Amino acid sequence: MAGARYLHNRVLANLTGLLYGQLQGSSCFVLPNDMGVKVPSSSDYFYPNLIVVCGKPHFEDNVFDTLLNPQVLVEVLSESTEKFDLGDKFTEYRNIASLKEYVLVSQNRMQILRYVRLAEDHWDVRIFKDETGEFSLGTVKVSVPLKDIYEGMEFSSPVEQAEQIV
Repeated sequence: MAGARYLHNRVLANLTGLLYGQLQGSSCFVLPNDMGVKVPSSSDYFYPNLIVVCGKPHFEDNVFDTLLNPQVLVEVLSESTEKFDLGDKFTEYRNIASLKEYVLVSQNRMQILRYVRLAEDHWDVRIFKDETGEFSLGTVKVSVPLKDIYEGMEFSSPVEQAEQIV
């Protein structure tokens, strides 16, 4: 998303750095939001906020700007994108055979939704919102304190946050 606001960029920068550090030395790596992803069953292309690829990346052509095999896609939610990211975009992403996880990170409250593919059309969802807890991926060895993802960010009181929870 071009022209994203401070909260969006701050949480994305924090998460990118944390995932990069956790994935170093493994076969997986993180890519930022300028990498396109192709949905094979349609003509749609997307630019997720963050991508985790494990193993050798596969590209649409020799321009190397459109990835075909993401394992994890991460979107940082904003008021203008939340409905699309949770709805039509996730419907499209589910058509990517290599995709094992879809992660939606709130920028307005300490909350992350993690969808893990258990079978072709079966996804398990877990909500991370405990500020003393850890956020982890289900298919890649990553576990980071939730408070570190939201470092430098201030939110409303816990009572106000609870009223906003999905």
